[in-house]
Amino acid sequence: MAVDPYILIANPGSASRKYALYKKGNEVAHIHVEFVASKLVAHIAAGNKKYDTSLNATLLDKVFPEIITLIGSITNNEPIAAIGLRIVAPSGYFMRNMVLNDEAILKLEQLHLLSPLHISATLQELNQLRHYANNIPIIGVSDSAFHITKPDYVWNYGINLDTADRYDIKRFGYHGLSLQSAVAQLKKYKSGVPERLVICHLGSGSSVSALLNGKSVDTTMGYSPLEGLIMATRSGSIDFGAGLALASVTNRTPEDILEELNKQSGLLGISGYSSDIRALVEAELAGHHRASLALSMYVYTVRQAIAKMAASLEGVDALVFTGTVGQRSVIIRQRIMNGLQFLGLAINQNQNNKVTNPYVISSLHPRTRNKPVLVVPAQEESAMAEATKKVLQTL
Repeated sequence: MAVDPYILIANPGSASRKYALYKKGNEVAHIHVEFVASKLVAHIAAGNKKYDTSLNATLLDKVFPEIITLIGSITNNEPIAAIGLRIVAPSGYFMRNMVLNDEAILKLEQLHLLSPLHISATLQELNQLRHYANNIPIIGVSDSAFHITKPDYVWNYGINLDTADRYDIKRFGYHGLSLQSAVAQLKKYKSGVPERLVICHLGSGSSVSALLNGKSVDTTMGYSPLEGLIMATRSGSIDFGAGLALASVTNRTPEDILEELNKQSGLLGISGYSSDIRALVEAELAGHHRASLALSMYVYTVRQAIAKMAASLEGVDALVFTGTVGQRSVIIRQRIMNGLQFLGLAINQNQNNKVTNPYVISSLHPRTRNKPVLVVPAQEESAMAEATKKVLQTL
């Protein structure tokens, strides 16, 4: 079918919603919805204009009616050819991009209990899109497909392989769209894509990945986005026996525990105060011990993961920070880097202080060091738009 001028991208996260509008491969507008002081705010960039607007909705899964009105004002209500929706789901089935037909939607619903945090957001967004977007094709864009290049020994857990194969219990990995966008930007950067690259995607969900010549070798997330680092509300990796003990002593079901590990753990559970890095830093300055402990544990797991990924690459030539925290938090980047001198990685504090939310690749390393440490803005929506257009052209 002929491709109409506009493609809309919907990128639902656990703590935000991102939308972008593309025309002929170029971004026309970008809308980032997040809570600011307990109220939902849309940060809008359209052409040369940047502005914020408060939304009437009080829940993230209710914002789309207001978003589609904003988009209509930007496009003058011209038609949208397709909508690309990010898919985060533990299944080989979703290791590819596809039209979200009834079969794919049923598969998502069946997987919901196994990865509730992201699939809930995806299904909520999908329902809104189908209701308000009429008959516009909705393309599911895989957040795992980038990791298809991992070697076979990285895919499996230490469980019976026949069972793992039969029930599709594998280390799929996520944040692939963020990694893909980082590689695309580095290809245009002066030093190109380093051979052995470690990328830290730090946000509400966080992961660290190893890339060899721009291809995924390993990543900290596994079957679901719960595995790996301590995150905003997710526990990260936890001993299965500890999970069973938690269920036993609190007299709760495994489903209850999974819900807690996804939504009430991580920085929130450790601090007992907040899941927001900014709030925890302020609380730490005020003497809040558990906030300080949460931040220390978070930084420690990121630093450990960087070393692990460097080991998987047999060395590291460059380090990248991306994601909301990776791009914005000067103090978190500094604390992570304080423990990485043994890898030959270092940053200049003055340069680090200047990078608070860059729109282009920014370097942090001293000029005397040959291993780049870079902040690369996450451009998942651009990668999604490209994938959406490719699927659309096959219809």
